Amino acid sequence: MASPTPPIATTTPTLPSTPTPPILCPPILLRPPQLRHLPNVVDKIRHLANHAFVRPKSRFPDQWHCVPGTRFPDTESLFRMLGAHGIMCIVVDTAARCSDAAGGADGAGFRLEEGDRVAGIAAVVPWIGVADGVWPEEQVEAAKREERGWEVKSVCVEGDGRYAKMGIAVRMMGELEGWVVERERERKRVDVLGREDGGGGKEVARFWIQAAEILNGVYWRKRGYREVRRAEVRGIWTCKTSFELVVFVKEVEYGV
Repeated sequence: MASPTPPIATTTPTLPSTPTPPILCPPILLRPPQLRHLPNVVDKIRHLANHAFVRPKSRFPDQWHCVPGTRFPDTESLFRMLGAHGIMCIVVDTAARCSDAAGGADGAGFRLEEGDRVAGIAAVVPWIGVADGVWPEEQVEAAKREERGWEVKSVCVEGDGRYAKMGIAVRMMGELEGWVVERERERKRVDVLGREDGGGGKEVARFWIQAAEILNGVYWRKRGYREVRRAEVRGIWTCKTSFELVVFVKEVEYGV
């Protein structure tokens, strides 16, 4: 009698683990006093910015020093950028905890738990015009007299490929623009109280940004910003040689 044929051993191939897809909270706005009470958030903001600002420069190693840590070398450098009137916007990847994390777009009740990841940051501060020493004196004086609005600062997104093409920067900028427009609208409404015509009409909020043409010029033009002026500069932003510094502006119309 023939011996029974033993069963054929089979194995299930091990598949590579798939990274957990991000679940992003709505953009959260945080004022400097709120950030003072959130040191873990400040640390993550600094870490993201210090690495993100190196990535575009690494494409041009002969022109730029590519050393992380130069954007916000310490906590106070972040608060100096924001000043008393700036505001920071962040987007957080909190996976299934998303609904509990935001606590409102204005940051009220916001907390960051272990495992949360700050996926994007952006800020706006009052625009004070261009810096002395970079532009001709007459341009500096004209800018201080005539230019008003808000300066866009430190727009960064986490470099992990999972966050690519998710519109994180666009979402943050939309939140900040909405905050500025509402603030300006309320101020205009107060200004027109008592006028016989009742006010109304259209107003414009202006958003300014200073960018290196070679690194970000194309990006900001695609986002609706137009060039106002440019200058070739040396000795700033960790540049080894020189680069073209461009001032851009975007105008957002709103009704009062």
